[in-house]
Formats: sequence, structure tokens, C-alpha cells
Amino acid sequence: MRRENQYSIADKDGFYNTRVGEHLGYRYLIRKIIDKGSFGQVVCCTDCADPNERIVAAKIGKNKKFDVDNANIEVKFLTQLNNLDKNECADNEGHDRIVQFKDSFNFRQHVIIIFEHLHMNLYKYISINKKKKPIFDKALLKRISYQII
Repeated sequence: MRRENQYSIADKDGFYNTRVGEHLGYRYLIRKIIDKGSFGQVVCCTDCADPNERIVAAKIGKNKKFDVDNANIEVKFLTQLNNLDKNECADNEGHDRIVQFKDSFNFRQHVIIIFEHLHMNLYKYISINKKKKPIFDKALLKRISYQII
């Protein structure tokens, strides 16, 4: 999918103008837009370089300097967490409860961070179910609490 001009890449707020069917970094095919937030947006992608064409989540940061700087700091922390050797850590508990960071790169002046694809986040779940009383049944609350600790 070709862009008409460089101004069609992002809107005035710095959000990438995402198009389903477009490739990020000439590798990740955008399948659908998941959500949009303060720091950017998240899209569901197929990893075309993977022989199994696994599904991943791509966080596309805004292209404003402040947001690019924050995204680069996030990548630095994620890389450090990802590189921790379980044998070197005194406390391995919770190591498997951090979202899997797969890749990061700059694309059209946006920082792209690739994660494993998970289901909806807690904030989204609460906003969808806010009319349901109680929002969490005991079994679900127990599962979420166990994952957090």
C-alpha cells in the first residue's frame, strides 16, 4: 500500500495513520486495529518473517519528540528485562508474568514495539463490563490476583 505523500503518515497529534493490510517495517502485516491510547496505538499483526506466521501485537508510538523519547526508554527497560537470565536472578518468581517483548524498530518516524499477542487488558475489561454487577466474579478475581502476585 503506497502513501500519496509524507503528510499522510501521521495526524496532527502524532498518531500513525494505520491502515489494515499495510506492513510495518516491511515485516508485520496489520490485520486489525486493537486500541488507541495516550502514547500511541496497538494493532494486531501477522509476522510475515515467521514460518508459522504467528500473530503479534504492535505498539505504534506517536511521533512527537516527547513520545519518541519515552518509547525509547520503554524499549531500553523491556530489553533489559528480556535479557535477564533466569539463572542469574535470585528471585525468578513472576518472571513468566511479564508480557513477552519480541522486537522494536523505528518506522516512518514512529517507534514500533512488538509484543506477544494477549487478550484484552484489565482497563478494557472493566470499561466493557462496567454495567455488570459485580464486574469480577470470585473465580476471575482470584485468577487475576494470582497473576499479579
